[in-house]
Amino acid sequence: MIKQWIKNNKTESVSILFFILFAIYLWSGLELRTPEYDEIWTLQFYASQPVSSILTDVATPNNHPLNSLMIRYATMFGGYSMGAVRFPAWLSYCGLFVIALIAAIKCFKNSVTRAAFLAWVMLNGVLVHYAETARGYAVQTFFVTALFLSLILYNKYKEQPARRKGYAILFLLTAAGCCLSISSGILYVTFLTGFWWIFTTPFKSGIANIWKEQKPWIISGIIFAIFVLLWYGLHYTEFAKGQAQFGDPMNSPERFFIFISNTLTSLNLWIPLIFTVCGVILLLLKVRKEDLKFCLVPLLALAGMFLSAIITKAGPPRVYLPWVPILCFSAAYTLDQLLEYSRIRKFSPVILLAAIAAAAFSMNSVRQKAADPDLGIAYRDLKENVSPDIYIAYRPTDAFVLSAVFGKDVIEDNLRRMQDPKMIMLFHDNLIGAMRFTDGSTCSFAPTLSTPVQQGSMNDDLGYWIYKLRPPRPGEEWEKSPLVLCRMFGTHHEELRQKQNWLKNNFAVVNAFLTRNLSRLYPAIPSMQFFVSSSPGLSADEMLKLEEDRAGRIRFFILE
Repeated sequence: MIKQWIKNNKTESVSILFFILFAIYLWSGLELRTPEYDEIWTLQFYASQPVSSILTDVATPNNHPLNSLMIRYATMFGGYSMGAVRFPAWLSYCGLFVIALIAAIKCFKNSVTRAAFLAWVMLNGVLVHYAETARGYAVQTFFVTALFLSLILYNKYKEQPARRKGYAILFLLTAAGCCLSISSGILYVTFLTGFWWIFTTPFKSGIANIWKEQKPWIISGIIFAIFVLLWYGLHYTEFAKGQAQFGDPMNSPERFFIFISNTLTSLNLWIPLIFTVCGVILLLLKVRKEDLKFCLVPLLALAGMFLSAIITKAGPPRVYLPWVPILCFSAAYTLDQLLEYSRIRKFSPVILLAAIAAAAFSMNSVRQKAADPDLGIAYRDLKENVSPDIYIAYRPTDAFVLSAVFGKDVIEDNLRRMQDPKMIMLFHDNLIGAMRFTDGSTCSFAPTLSTPVQQGSMNDDLGYWIYKLRPPRPGEEWEKSPLVLCRMFGTHHEELRQKQNWLKNNFAVVNAFLTRNLSRLYPAIPSMQFFVSSSPGLSADEMLKLEEDRAGRIRFFILE
């Protein structure tokens, strides 16, 4: 039976073989890449907690409950290796291929369309990145795609009661999975299900016939609604905290359209979107309104999702990752319709090669843009090649990653560079990242009045800028205050003990994750910390007076 299927479905069989090889390739690299900030945070503060805490601690978007739960059990069996930590995301990616393959076989007539669809989805660079990253986005993408497939198959087999019940149950399970993977799942379920229901419900037949045709689905919908009321209702306060602290408010039309453009560009979705619009036009010209749902529902649901950002705040592009397989499906459906024309069908081999080549060649560049720079490689390079009199100011998330991965090694390197710095090195976006005294929140300072003595990039993906440091000069006055750094030896300064003063009011902590436990780790040496401010509230003479009074245990530096 399997041999016969392979013989009759050669293109699909080749696609399966290529995916298996590609999945093995991804698996072999799970241990090689340095973990990102969110991965370490998930592992330390969520996946290691009891199940009850994982399912209730939803005040921050970092905890993706299903993913954290899966990581918890994966690490119980596989240990705290990155392979085990990233296994749930990789497994979800493999599951997504199975769902995409079923959708391709059930919905597309042409084998070229099926192969092109699988290539577009599985070689999307952002999706590949999150397939090897211990976050919940690949998990949610699997559930959203499975939900969409359940809607399609329920409608396709509505005359077969046994199958219909099975797909109604699949809808219920996948809808719950969408919400438990990431809280934004409720929006995917609402918009996709709502528009699909509008397009497939025979309203003219009467309520009795609608109930008869959709009874299993409606019952599943009612059970899901109860789940939503309980899940979101019981955790409303926590979800509200997360919404208040995170997200980007859409307070102007310009900002809204930039958000849409950035999201579509980052996810490589412009071409599938254009294809989908073309599909709507083509189906209208062919007067096949019953098939419009395959292209129009994704378009309307995507529009609803974007418009909802005006109320709920917009997330980063990764929040909208599940639209990759959905829009690729509708784009492939358009291609399938086009291949019905013999003039176009004769170019099938060229179309297939072009579709696969476009997906393959764009994958790595899109994948690299979605990923954070590999800090493990960067740190080893910095330690070996950057002069010890250059102080390296990591942004807080980078310092957190490096302290978790390299421990005392990076802490000691930071201590050495504090001794007598002549220059300072910044990364990413040419900002000094820091943490406020008041609540530990992050902030950043731009050296707009300074000129770098050197700039460039490391490993082609991590930009850096180097600035000179100098001491304040007696009688010096500034029209606009430059960035000021303050270094303190020891932990007994009155500025650190008082609740409010010039330090705590105006300065923020640099490399906090590399200095917070110095007294415990190195009890024999005095603790050292660096602080930064763009408005220090002190004159140059006051800074010099403080240095003199503290016998050099406080020093100030000006960015030239």
